Amino acid sequence: MREEKVQPETCIVQPAVHRKSKGPVAVIPNKILERKDLALLAIGSAACLRGVYLAIAPFGKLHRYFTCEFELEDYTNGRWEEKLTRKLEALMALEGIGGVVIYTSCMERIYEKDFGPVIHPVLERTGVPVEVLWRGALVSPERNPFEYLPKVLEAIPDRRMGFAPEGRELPPVQTDFAGIARLLQPFETYNFLVDAGGCTECFAVADDEVDSFRLRKSRFSNMKAACRWKELLVDQIAGDYEKNGQGELCCLMSSVIPEALGFDFEEILVDLKSRHIPACYIPSNGRRSSTEGMAEALLVLAGKAGEKEEAVTFLWGASSYNGIGRKGKERIIEDLSRFRQPVMCPEEETMDKWQGVRPMLNTAASTAALPLVIEQEKQGIPYTIGLSHEEIEDEGRILILGDPVVTASMAEGMKKGSVIRAFYADRRETEDWYRKNLALAEDHCPGLSHVTCFHNRKELEALTEKADVIYGEQLFKEVLEDSVKGKRWVLTEESLLSEGISFKKA
Repeated sequence: MREEKVQPETCIVQPAVHRKSKGPVAVIPNKILERKDLALLAIGSAACLRGVYLAIAPFGKLHRYFTCEFELEDYTNGRWEEKLTRKLEALMALEGIGGVVIYTSCMERIYEKDFGPVIHPVLERTGVPVEVLWRGALVSPERNPFEYLPKVLEAIPDRRMGFAPEGRELPPVQTDFAGIARLLQPFETYNFLVDAGGCTECFAVADDEVDSFRLRKSRFSNMKAACRWKELLVDQIAGDYEKNGQGELCCLMSSVIPEALGFDFEEILVDLKSRHIPACYIPSNGRRSSTEGMAEALLVLAGKAGEKEEAVTFLWGASSYNGIGRKGKERIIEDLSRFRQPVMCPEEETMDKWQGVRPMLNTAASTAALPLVIEQEKQGIPYTIGLSHEEIEDEGRILILGDPVVTASMAEGMKKGSVIRAFYADRRETEDWYRKNLALAEDHCPGLSHVTCFHNRKELEALTEKADVIYGEQLFKEVLEDSVKGKRWVLTEESLLSEGISFKKA
């Protein structure tokens, strides 16, 4: 893709979340899908794909939205071409398809990918046209997607036929930096996402929370500016911190772009601290799940146990965005009262209330808390798994969908029937992370690691077919549509996976 405009090379700081109504991700995907013969194929990292999913869901067009997620190594080892070819060939096999618009990400710009060698052979074999719409924070300044969209659509003849494939796909899991940002909100920290500028489209912050949401981000004017991060970034963070930081701990996190461009966070931290800005980096890259991100944040901020001993139990991970409802949390706290000491939920308090404190006991209410309590056990603090002891009388074959620790707590109270627990991970690496931590905690809660993982809609549908009663978030029910008709579905608390996603029937 050749550059069409010359832009100044700058970096600015701005609020990371906004009201999603006018930006490219909010408008362009639905403009493309107004053409009823087209499929929209979004490619790139999870943050990009999820942002488009959020934009399309309310308009009932998810049946024609498809994704192809890439890892960094895919761009350099030939896997990018292989995976994209396989995805296009699968789309061409769908009945009634009139064309495909590939919706790119910044990653294709960074690695200067050439679509021709992939698209032309597919076109020759199938006759179905494929066009590329370049977009992304590092692309738009050079090639405005609003300007080029009409040309892309004109290049695909309108067959005036309906393309109506069956089934919606599950969304990509929420990103690690989104989980970190959500967890940090009560802590009174200065939170900063190092980004090209557009990765926060994956956030689903309600309009009435936007102004108070504590997260700033960087935006680079173009690719050349992003490559000059050493010169541009820290000056901008320091300037914004002086206005908005107020002496708070500066918590840095990252999207996939800095990882791809080789940003050195150790160097950034040294520079910030030389300016008397207290700072830490919470490992993240926008490619891992929100649960993994929250776990990293807890380890960075609380991994070293405090020295001030207090007769208190710390309850970690008992938040609604982990899929725990108010009543479930109350039951866990009631259960912990048997230890005859107060219970504190540190994630609901400012950091000065709990940093430096050494509790008598830790309790993990969700998987995000497991790495922390396991680490602090090595430092002499015992831990338990939080159980709600909820008595559920459903009979027959029961399927519980959600965080593995939360579903173990629910299953513990089921006295009848056979129970299968399952969690969603769209990447094998995410599944491996869950299984590793669940196995480490198995001796504290026998059966905790005996849980199934599903990676897509097809695998989820296979699980629900064998169940009489299903416990799960509304998102899963909406994605499955008529395939679960007639089954008893008990709605559970929304986690970050489904937060902000609203569906309209197609």
